Amino acid sequence: RTVTATYKTQYLLTVRTSGLPSPNLTQITNGTTTLGTANDATPLAAWVDSGTALALAGDADVNGVDGTQYFAQDFAPAPPATMTGPFETTLTYKTMAQLIQDALAGGGIVGPNGPGVATALTMQFAAVQADMGAKRYAPALGDLTAFVSLVQAQCCTPVIGMSITPPTAKMLELDAMLVYHAALCLGANQLKPKQMTDSYTYYKQLVSSLGGKVLPPCA
Repeated sequence: RTVTATYKTQYLLTVRTSGLPSPNLTQITNGTTTLGTANDATPLAAWVDSGTALALAGDADVNGVDGTQYFAQDFAPAPPATMTGPFETTLTYKTMAQLIQDALAGGGIVGPNGPGVATALTMQFAAVQADMGAKRYAPALGDLTAFVSLVQAQCCTPVIGMSITPPTAKMLELDAMLVYHAALCLGANQLKPKQMTDSYTYYKQLVSSLGGKVLPPCA
């Protein structure tokens, strides 16, 4: 009897997060393969075959245990095309309040009314997070719709009197729709069938109009 042992070269992939406090977790995937979870306290460490194509991603929106929403930004450094050696990277997460302040500081929310608009947006999204934390998913849908309406009412510069630039409006609306879809799925037992259908139609039409990825209806 002859037995052959086959060896593969593997390298350690380490994925850290910044801005995602414990006990919240993001699921890290490479394409369709789930690698594990990570947060600021516990990075992901996974052995990956040499030559494996890398298409790393984390959860686009993490619904925090207290309702705070954490939105994925970018990996830094950016992953290489393939695994050719040990690699470490960090995926940054930001809250909506941070994204709004970044937009205000970076010219995404502008004009003399800009600070007031930023405050109004932050307060409206705080209501969403309070709903999510209390598992009041039906009211969360209404508060998210109000948040989107507020964004749309202030878009788009350079029209006189408008405060939000088109790229910022798109970012804010798509992030809000990530939470909207999560609220739909989590609150399926709080909504009547017609409400579910109408709410999903609203979600689908808005995300499609913005060129975003439409997630499937909740099972």
